[in-house]
Amino acid sequence: MVSYSVAQRTREFGIRVTLGSSRWRLFGLVLGQATILSVCGIAIGVAAAAPLLHFLARTIKTSMFIDLVATGPLLFVAVGGAIIAVSLMATYIPASRATRVDPIIALRCE
Repeated sequence: MVSYSVAQRTREFGIRVTLGSSRWRLFGLVLGQATILSVCGIAIGVAAAAPLLHFLARTIKTSMFIDLVATGPLLFVAVGGAIIAVSLMATYIPASRATRVDPIIALRCE
């Protein structure tokens, strides 16, 4: 999704570079937007999973060796951190491609 967004915004990135924006600023812009998407997705997932955690803890408490309610917050933090790390690694290639936009070619595209 981020790669498609960067491809669609090639002209915008070309204009930004032409007007004096640094390559690092473009990199940060793309990375920041991907991070916001990831954090929103994690928030929605946690909001949906928290009630299910309590339901599962009551339902299968006798067969589990660990207490799901006690380890739930740690699990959410660990999985959320892993998702953010993976999304940042996946965003690196489109973000670096956005920094290599040649302003002249980007402005001639359309």
